[in-house]
This record gives sequence, C-alpha cells and structure tokens, in this order.
Amino acid sequence: MIRRGIASISALVGLQTFARITSTILAVITLRRLSAEMYGIVNFRMPLLLSSILFLSRESFHRATIRSHKEDDKKGLYLVWYSAFPIGFLFTIGMTFFTIYKSPKGVPYYSLAMILVAFGSWIELVCEPVIVWLASNLLFNVQAVIEGIAILIKSLFIVGAVYLPKRNDLLFFGLSQIVYAIILFCGYYGYFFTKKYPKNEIFPSFSDFFSFKLIKENLERCKMIIRLFLQSILTHFLTEGEKFVLIKMKSLYDEGVYGIVSNQGSIVLRIIFLPIETVGYSLFARFHLAGENESLKLITITIIKLMTYIGSIFAFFGFNYSYTAVKFVYGSKWTVEDDSVPKLLGIYCIFILFCALNGVTEAFLRSIADKKVLDKLNTKLIIFSCVYWGLLWFFIKQFGISGLIFANCFNMLMRIVNSMVFIKNYFGKNFSIFLLLPNWRVLIFAYIPIVIAITTSSKIFERSLNPKQVLLHIIIGITTLIILLSMIYIFDNQFLKNAKEIWKERKKTKQEKRKKED
Repeated sequence: MIRRGIASISALVGLQTFARITSTILAVITLRRLSAEMYGIVNFRMPLLLSSILFLSRESFHRATIRSHKEDDKKGLYLVWYSAFPIGFLFTIGMTFFTIYKSPKGVPYYSLAMILVAFGSWIELVCEPVIVWLASNLLFNVQAVIEGIAILIKSLFIVGAVYLPKRNDLLFFGLSQIVYAIILFCGYYGYFFTKKYPKNEIFPSFSDFFSFKLIKENLERCKMIIRLFLQSILTHFLTEGEKFVLIKMKSLYDEGVYGIVSNQGSIVLRIIFLPIETVGYSLFARFHLAGENESLKLITITIIKLMTYIGSIFAFFGFNYSYTAVKFVYGSKWTVEDDSVPKLLGIYCIFILFCALNGVTEAFLRSIADKKVLDKLNTKLIIFSCVYWGLLWFFIKQFGISGLIFANCFNMLMRIVNSMVFIKNYFGKNFSIFLLLPNWRVLIFAYIPIVIAITTSSKIFERSLNPKQVLLHIIIGITTLIILLSMIYIFDNQFLKNAKEIWKERKKTKQEKRKKED
C-alpha cells in the first residue's frame, strides 16, 4: 500500500502539472483581454465561492476517512454520502447569498453567474464518495487523469467564452464551472462502474439510510468528523479570511489586482505543493498506523526539506524577478501604467515559502494526531485566528493590499511553529528540527551570496528599458539558480539519500505492477 502511494506521486504531480500549466497559460491569454475589475470577479470572487463551499462541505469527511483503517473505509464513505450534501447545501446557500449581496453595479449576469458556480460545486460534491474511495485505496493516478482532463476542457471553454460579446462573458464563465463539474461526475462514476468493484462500497442499501446501528458503530468517527469540521472552518477563514475582508473594505479593482497576483503566485502551490501535500497526508497516516517510525521519519524529513528548498527558491527569485515576470507574462500595461501588480507579486512569493512549510507540517499533524491533540489544535487555531484578524485589519489600513500578505505570513508562521513543535515531540529527543531545514553549508555558500547577487541585479537592471540589461538580469538569475542547485547536490547528502530511497521504492512498485499486468 505504501509503495502504491509512492508510485502515485509521479502520476499525480505529472498529469496535474501538465493540465494546470495548460490552464495557467490559457488564463494568461484571457487576462490580456480582461480588465482588472472583471478579473476580480472571475479569478477572485468565483474561486472564493467555489473553494469555500467545497472545502467547508467535504474536508472533514475526507480527512476522517483517510485516517481510518482500510476495513472501515466503507462506513466512512457512508458518512460522507449521508452528511456532505446537507452541509454543502447550507454552505452553498450562505456563500451564494454573501457574493450576490455584494453584487457590483453595472455588471450583467453577475448574480446568475455566481449561482451557476455554486451549482457546479454541488455537482462536485456528488463525486465525493468516489473521490474518497480512490484516496483510501491510493488510486491517485486515476484522480489525476480525470481532474487533468476536466481542467483542460474547462480552460478551453473559458478561452472561447472570452471571445464572445462582452455582455455575455461572465455568464459563460459561470457555465464553465458546470462543464468542469459534469466532466468530473462522468469521469469518476464512469471509472467506478466500468471496474469490477463491489458497488455496495459506495452505494448503501435503502435500509442503511435508517440504520441506527450504523450511527452507533461510527460514533467515534462522528466525533472525529466534528472536530475536523471545526478545524476546517477555522483553517479556511485563517487561509482565505483576507479575501472576505478585501471584498468588504476594498474596490473591485483592488480585488482584481490581488486576484492577478494570487493566481500567478500560487501556480507552484497548485502544481507542486498541493499534490505532494495530499499524497504526504496519506503516507504519513499509513506509516503511523503501520508503526514504521523510521520510515515515517524518512518520508517526513524528505518531504518537508523538499518543500523548504522549493519555497525558498520562489521566495528569493520571485521577489527579485516579479517585475520581469509580470511584464513578459501579462504585458507591459501591468508594469507601465500601474506597478502595483509586480510589487504585490514579489511579496506574495515570500508568502509561498510560508505556505509550503505550513501545508506539509500541518498535514503531518492532522494525519496522526489523537483526540487530545486535535482538541488543543482547535483552541490554538482560535487564538491564531484572533491574532490574525487583528493584524489583518491593522495591516490593510497601514499598507493597503500588501497588508493582506503581511498578515498571512505571520499567521502561517504561528501555525508552522505549532506543527514543528508537534513533530519534534512525536519523534522524541533524538530528532532535531534542523534535519528539516536546508544544510548549513548550502545556506552559507549558496543562499547568502546568491540573494545578494540577485537583489543587486534587480535594483540595477530589472526596470531598465534597455533589452540587453533586462536579458543580463535574466542570465544572472538563471546562473545563480544553477549554482544553488549544484550546492544542494554537493552538500546536502542526507536529503539526496532520502530521495533516492523513495525513488527506489517507486521503481520497485512499477516493476511489480508490470508483472501483475503481464
């Protein structure tokens, strides 16, 4: 089972990377034809509505099922089937009302488009039993294929919608979410019904809907879901809270600017970090349940250090190359007329590092923590939430849109420290937090001089109108990145050994799979 999960990483990352890079390129094309205000609706309010409904409706059930032993998967799927829909219905109504209530004036089909997005999220919820069943059986490659196809078709649909008359474009953006959800529905259930799996694993009998015995047998699981549900609410508003505040305090133009930055800045989060975090959550839970402490330590060190290296690269290089990136990707209108987008993107790249560390460390905590620890985590999240909201309002008034990111960085830092303390206590005195960080020689001989070099280059060349100077700035960045990767290869031997062990497991799994197919 562990080998299957490791082998699924390449499929999940590879296929989702292809689909999401494609969708990102198509999104850039659409941005060149959209105003900041329209972009604020399409890539800020619509995704906020969708993510709020889906995350709050299904996250707790999904996590509770993955944490369970395999023999309990069937009952966990029942709970998802019974409970996700009414909860999703309530959140759908509430979030739709919130977005429609803040309806901007003079935007055709705004309310209808938001309702379509909400309905699309409801269709996605119908897919949840199969999605959870795939995750429980570590069939992430199937999920990657279906989701990749859906994202690609949705992106093509959006590009077609952009070239329609401007009065109808928002309506077709809403319809694109319906198309995406229908593809997911057909893909997931089509796969399940064409395979020879027991159908009662997902579809309960009529009598099960009235079974008090089923509820009694799953009482502890229900309590776990309630705790995880409370965590999901706190986590979501800690993660997305700034967007609700932005809708309340700022203009649609500011929403558009922040939407542009978060869309480009979060590419690495969606393509690399999220799939690794998802698979890591499953592997953490299964190593823990199997009692393989050394294997758990190996995978933990490797994944967290990988996230640290990738996040730091985007923080250092993104901050100093944001102006160049925006100019080449989105066009000069976002750098000449108003430079708020590249400035905000540079700050957001630093935030990516905090997101990377928080995502994987908190995944470790949530995957293996017991009831007592989860209850304490809920209390801490409430405290973090109070601090975060206080800083959020203060920073927005002091620094404008940039204050959103400053507050989020501090919020992520609090949660990272909390998760790191849990990891340290879990592995005991012989485990050092420094094992999760970049090698000290890489820090001294690579990070420090490289940061100085690219920062100096950015100050001198980045805003130059001379193409040769801009090209020199890019060459300096590429050269220093190669040097950094070389230093990691030379000095961080332990990280490479861990990565090789995982790679060997992946190769063994592929060979065993081929033998079975033959």
